[in-house]
Amino acid sequence: MIKRAAILFLFFLAPALFGQQLIAIKARWMFDGHSDQLRENVMVVVEDGRIRSAGNLVPDHAAVIDLGRRP
Repeated sequence: MIKRAAILFLFFLAPALFGQQLIAIKARWMFDGHSDQLRENVMVVVEDGRIRSAGNLVPDHAAVIDLGRRP
């Protein structure tokens, strides 16, 4: 439940609170639904509350949120 609330915060509330229109979220692991595999160190770029891309590149002027890894 806490993870779900954190994800909702990151995608919907963070742009309004931080004043950023472009956010890059670094995920240690992400499930790729196309290849049915886990991908490591993926950057999810969110622009104006919508996912713009998922990959390894970070736009120059994006605010970066690093989710890191669990201890």
